[in-house]
Amino acid sequence: KIMIKIPYIGLQLNTADDVYLSSDEHLGHKNILAYTGRPYKNVEEMDDDIIRRHNEVIPKENSVWICLGDVSLSPGRFPALQKYLSQMNGETKILLLGNHDKLRKDEYLAAGFDFVIQKNMVVTMRADKQTIYLHHRPLPNLGWVDYTSLFRRQNPKYQDDPRPNYMIFDRDNPVADEFIARPDILPIFGNVICGHVHQIFRHYVKGNAVNVSLDVWDMKPVSLNTVLNLLSTS
Repeated sequence: KIMIKIPYIGLQLNTADDVYLSSDEHLGHKNILAYTGRPYKNVEEMDDDIIRRHNEVIPKENSVWICLGDVSLSPGRFPALQKYLSQMNGETKILLLGNHDKLRKDEYLAAGFDFVIQKNMVVTMRADKQTIYLHHRPLPNLGWVDYTSLFRRQNPKYQDDPRPNYMIFDRDNPVADEFIARPDILPIFGNVICGHVHQIFRHYVKGNAVNVSLDVWDMKPVSLNTVLNLLSTS
């Protein structure tokens, strides 16, 4: 049995079924193609594909979509976001504001989200007597890793993938022990579900944190059950 509690809202769910998580859609954000190496010709192709894949996973009814931030960064801002959300499934839509979510809270609600959690607020989830924390960043400190020195490294298992830093801090990295031993790569304590880091890891090498960024889930949302199964492998 699972119970999800969201501060100040009072929403409570008693099952993990039909709950889906995602982060870092960056809809309308042209520069994200270069930053992350997403395999699209242009931002229009990216937007269409993300929405299509979203709807393949999440049904229209009896579903909860929790986005852990950075849903859209579009020149059209509010009108564009409203257009995107009108096409995206999820009977209940929840947004935890990320660092790129710049609109007012009331604008996100008017665009189509049912609940909006302000930046730096943690959503607490109870599952099988475990406490799980949901927030946009895996750690509050942006300097948690030196990206510059690692920019050309990646997990050897994905050496044919052209994206930078692809799954470098994932637990399945054959050289994971090297990163575990490094003091500059900070541990994450507790059970955490996050976004923000795009393709840096799926299940963090130095802590029990699962990243739900689209970039490590085939550009799709992931079911809460799948994430809970990963967290339980710690």
